[in-house]
Amino acid sequence: MKKAGEIPFEPMNFREKTTSELLTLISGSFVDESPELPSLARMTVAEIRNTLNIPIDAARKIEAALELASRNVVLQRNVSVKSGEDVERYFRARLGREDRESFWVLTLNQKHHIIDLHRISEGTLSMTPVHPREVFSRAIRDSASAVIFVHNHPSGNPEPSPDDITLTERLIKSGEILGIRILDHLVVGAYEYASIRNMNPALFSPPNSVFGNGKAAESGAYVSESRLPSLSDFDAPGRGGDLSEEPDLL
Repeated sequence: MKKAGEIPFEPMNFREKTTSELLTLISGSFVDESPELPSLARMTVAEIRNTLNIPIDAARKIEAALELASRNVVLQRNVSVKSGEDVERYFRARLGREDRESFWVLTLNQKHHIIDLHRISEGTLSMTPVHPREVFSRAIRDSASAVIFVHNHPSGNPEPSPDDITLTERLIKSGEILGIRILDHLVVGAYEYASIRNMNPALFSPPNSVFGNGKAAESGAYVSESRLPSLSDFDAPGRGGDLSEEPDLL
């Protein structure tokens, strides 16, 4: 019941607010800058303070809000993966604040529904060690039929390096032996992502994917009926390769 003289409550439409207005509401200090959120998310409290010219306590509030927002993006299991965007959307929120490279494997069942997500390794600013044994041990435990690999480039540039391509080829060969299909390897940058499958379709078998650079292909859902490799496939020319025990470095 409204008391006498009480100011009526008016709901605020936050969707109509600008970034600077939202930052002002969160921090309690006036913010006249509208920084790009991916850049802001990677800043320290001191950097936020200096960039927005606000007190340190206000910068801490923004830092806390950014962390809370990244935790709010929840991986939905038993949901079909239909495009690279489905995967990238989750990882952008999760990896946007990382200043180190990290490598992840998303395990899928035969219908390409998500089973689980595993962080395989974390490295430095420019590399992270990855070994097929660690990657596929998680997939085997999940009884996965297919996997998608994801790693981030803290530099912001999602273009795959030659080492990224070499590692992908190595993991594809390992997956063929185990009967686990590699659907794609996505590299997440600051504002976009790259699909190694789309850029190097010859690495993958069969070469049909809806994963592309930034958008799904027109064909819709990924072909979930595609068969797993048989033993006869491993005798084909170009399928061999030495899977050494030394880890790759992204």
